[in-house]
Amino acid sequence: MSDSGEISYLNILKKLILVRRIEQKIQEIYSTDLIKSPVHLSLGQELLAAVISEYITLEDRVIATYRGHALALCISDKYQPIINELFAKKSGVFGGRNGSMHLGSDNGIMPWTSAIVSTGIPVALGIAEAAKRKNLVDNKKRVVICQFGDGAMEEGVFIESINYASLKNLPIIFSCEDNGLAIFTAKSKRTPDNDYCLRVNAWDMKTIKNTYLNPLELVESVKYAFSYARDVGPIFMLTKCFRWTEHVGVGFDWHLKYRNKSDLDKWILADLESNPEGLNLSKKDLDKVNNEISIIVDQLFINAENEIDSNSQDLMRNIY
Repeated sequence: MSDSGEISYLNILKKLILVRRIEQKIQEIYSTDLIKSPVHLSLGQELLAAVISEYITLEDRVIATYRGHALALCISDKYQPIINELFAKKSGVFGGRNGSMHLGSDNGIMPWTSAIVSTGIPVALGIAEAAKRKNLVDNKKRVVICQFGDGAMEEGVFIESINYASLKNLPIIFSCEDNGLAIFTAKSKRTPDNDYCLRVNAWDMKTIKNTYLNPLELVESVKYAFSYARDVGPIFMLTKCFRWTEHVGVGFDWHLKYRNKSDLDKWILADLESNPEGLNLSKKDLDKVNNEISIIVDQLFINAENEIDSNSQDLMRNIY
């Protein structure tokens, strides 16, 4: 979040590396059971969250999915409550109750994530309608970012939601992270319609595409989406990406043979950790960021281990 309205490519890189090192640390310690919930890692899909966080304001709202570590960390003002939540600690952002799959930010921008495919979409729609009404009163330009995977686009609630958003001209960005998979099932085995933007165009909604293979294009696309949603109305943004790890868990599942390990190569080559020049940065910038972030991440996990565990009363608070 930039007060000046100018974004920083270096900040984007810092956030990407922060999320990646945190998730690599989760991979390292997951077998110890210190992390108290299932995890859906964002490895390889951190860039979009880092860029979104550069354009968001405290008045905006984000609804994401169970693969929400990247957005929660990039949007939050403080990282420690997020890590403490993963450890089910009393000082976690939700007191240890929500864990990884229902994560949120510490500042209210991202109030919640959904663990069920597509269920966050109608929630975001309602928040967008409320935002539009508030905008009419105080002339602010709040927007809602609703993030989901391509599997969610085959759910009926998605179609109903884009229809309503278009009808009411709501200030919402429908952000689809398209990794071509619904868990293990490729898009070609799920739908004859391979052009999601064309599908959305049928509801007279603006669409825009970008890809992790071109970071500068992705940044410009996100910038345009925010500007359009603030000034015009709803927009659908499709981001092509690749899930590096298994669907849920911390390992790799190449042995299942529903995709090829060689397909990952081009995504790694374009990734900012391999190619910081993709955002006009240098290897020197990357080395400096890595040194800074490694110290921060180590301390976050040391602190979390030393925090007080949530007890049964804490975990049941606000449960009805």
